[in-house]
Amino acid sequence: MRDFRTWMLAAVLLACAAPPALAQTNAAGISHVQGVKIYVSDLERSARFYTEVLGMTAVRRHAENGTDINEIILSLSPAFEYGPDSRAWIVLKTGHALPADRASFGQIAVTSPDTAALATRAQSAGFRFTQHQNGIIVVTDPDGYEIEVLPTAPR
Repeated sequence: MRDFRTWMLAAVLLACAAPPALAQTNAAGISHVQGVKIYVSDLERSARFYTEVLGMTAVRRHAENGTDINEIILSLSPAFEYGPDSRAWIVLKTGHALPADRASFGQIAVTSPDTAALATRAQSAGFRFTQHQNGIIVVTDPDGYEIEVLPTAPR
């Protein structure tokens, strides 16, 4: 079951990165996947991981009902965008219980032009990673979520 969830999450996230020309509108369904939200225990610690290790940009901080900031939207773009031509984003959110076994969540899959440099950056920042075949690495974020980093395919 875990392999199926991992495969499905990877497929959805890879679809997020698909060029607009590959996105097809289906009148009865969706045309684009915008992003994923994960619950974290420490918002700032997680934001540092996703910005400093993975190179994402914090594009919006949100507070619900006048409370302290409890949500950060991260993107590969410098601005918050949504729609068929936008890049996918990850939302970090506090205030909810984390899944007891983060590995059962599956993996978030991303691409990088230099997975070896990203592995070095993760290790220097104190985060665990495992090396796999074909330049693929899996980095574990501060809350135990696995981020699968695939090498960018040559064009």
